[in-house]
Amino acid sequence: MANQVEFKQLGFLKGHGDWVTTIITNQDPTLADLVISGSRDKSILVWKLFKQPDGDLAGQPRKQLNGHSHFVSDLVLSNDNKYLLSASWDKELRFWDLVNGTCTHRFVGNKKEIFTCAMSPDNRQILCGGAERKFKLYNVKAEEKLTQQSHLHSDWISSVRYSPIIKNIQPYFVTVGWDGWLKVWNQNFTIRFQFKAHDSQINSVAINPSGEYIATGGKDKKLNPFEYDAGGIINQLAFHPQQNWIVAATENGIKAWQISQEEKAETKTPIVTLDHHTETLVAGGVKKIQKHGAISVALDANGAKLYGGFTDGSILVWEVSTKN
Repeated sequence: MANQVEFKQLGFLKGHGDWVTTIITNQDPTLADLVISGSRDKSILVWKLFKQPDGDLAGQPRKQLNGHSHFVSDLVLSNDNKYLLSASWDKELRFWDLVNGTCTHRFVGNKKEIFTCAMSPDNRQILCGGAERKFKLYNVKAEEKLTQQSHLHSDWISSVRYSPIIKNIQPYFVTVGWDGWLKVWNQNFTIRFQFKAHDSQINSVAINPSGEYIATGGKDKKLNPFEYDAGGIINQLAFHPQQNWIVAATENGIKAWQISQEEKAETKTPIVTLDHHTETLVAGGVKKIQKHGAISVALDANGAKLYGGFTDGSILVWEVSTKN
């Protein structure tokens, strides 16, 4: 029997002036909560969360990291919460000291827009990809070590992610692209396997904590390999860190599914759809409702809070509770 999952909206984080393209949270439950977001407004915000008198959750930027000259596209947090890696359409990666709020290294080896970045579990290797259709490997000192030469994607690389450390499984990383292909790579940069996972562009890839699943989603509105229909373009995916469910940021809001091996139709129905809309008064006092698409999504280390980034620059926060 599936667990019952409840979502309660806690509040808003307002600070960005454009799409919230990426949200990263601390994934070590022994460390303090940390929420960082990137946006098409070119800024990175480190948030301080607090409760308002009415009990709602709110936030204000504790630090604003400026320096990118184009959209911020992806963020990665170091294991100790002290350093941040950011990717941007300005063709650069930046390595940030979060304690001081300063950029310590700029990675300038890319010739085209960077859409995605990843850091190895030991925080020693950095991968990035984008409009060049190949990935690059750097060390944390911004020294370029390798550029992909074989098994290239035929279109933009939209996402790259490292596997978690899993007993008895050799570490790997994955790349997906606008060509619809999923490629799984060994640590020595040889292909482990590859196949066309979607008929059109893939926007996001996620690996669950046990390494059992690699999930992909994109323009065709399908969440594979589960064959879930998201009903809208999938922009980003995230697995719950402890429970067997997955969440997607889509053009129609945020949707979550419990992962089931059963082939029943009801197991493919989302357990929740969380949308975001704003109301404005137009001529004659008529209310106009505008729905905003979800671009990014993240869960905290315990899976107790869900963060969704939207096209109006806001971040919505939900409390997640699971009952057996």
